[in-house]
Amino acid sequence: GTCRLMAPVLPFLTEEIYQNIVRSVSADAPVSIHLLPFPQCDESLIDTDLEARIDTVIRYKNMGLSLRNRENIKVRQPLSRLLVKTENEAEKAALQNENLSAQIKEEINVKHLELIDDEAPLVQSSVKPNFKVLGKKHGRHLKQIQAALKTTDPQAVRQAVAGEGSYPVEVDGGPIELIAEDIEVVHEGREGYAVMYDGETAFAALVTEITPELKRESIARDFVRGVQTQRKNLNLDVADRISLQYQADQEISQAITEWSEYICRETLATSLAAAESLAESDLKAFKVDGRPVQIKIETTGGS
Repeated sequence: GTCRLMAPVLPFLTEEIYQNIVRSVSADAPVSIHLLPFPQCDESLIDTDLEARIDTVIRYKNMGLSLRNRENIKVRQPLSRLLVKTENEAEKAALQNENLSAQIKEEINVKHLELIDDEAPLVQSSVKPNFKVLGKKHGRHLKQIQAALKTTDPQAVRQAVAGEGSYPVEVDGGPIELIAEDIEVVHEGREGYAVMYDGETAFAALVTEITPELKRESIARDFVRGVQTQRKNLNLDVADRISLQYQADQEISQAITEWSEYICRETLATSLAAAESLAESDLKAFKVDGRPVQIKIETTGGS
């Protein structure tokens, strides 16, 4: 069944497997795998609830990563919280599952995922005319439309134009019905938050504050990345244990000391120490948080 499923994509490989495994022991079998019927889907085996839960995880993971990208915060930098208002109760139930929420936290690199029921305290919304569209429709009323929208409730406008709806504004000559394409809704997070909507109701807010503790954790992750690159450059076996010495500025050294257990575990270092002086020929240099770090690696054997 698996071979037949793969046959359209891997025609030669699956034919070889079929000839070796099937035709070699069954002379009555069709002469080619490509003469067999394609497997039929048993829709009763599809777990639609599982698919919906995974779609939920992907949706809010993507929102979190989009916020990181928009704020130019690299994924290696841990952040404290992602706050989520789900579109419906099914999504909320999915994110209340610790295993599923843990996947989002790991992908986005946040410490906590918090479910909220009201995003209003976190976001400031405004509604603006879509000048490109409205200029063609109601060019001479643009200033009046703009002035009218400044006094409206952005949430009410968003809800009114959802789907095929419209929102009326008063101008000289009577009301104009605005539809979704006529407006632009702008959402700005309160201080310390980056926010976004996906559709009309799904909402995510990323706490962007980077505390000293989170900064040191990011430095430690960056240091591990640099050491792993040097292990690879030295052609070390993945199981090789090493001793590790380093030279770095005070902040980086503090982070390395604080996260020494994590660093040793990730790099298979049996010892980790700052060094006053190292021979230039022994040093490997790279940057951590944009600053120079030098290390010396010596192998101490396998696991």
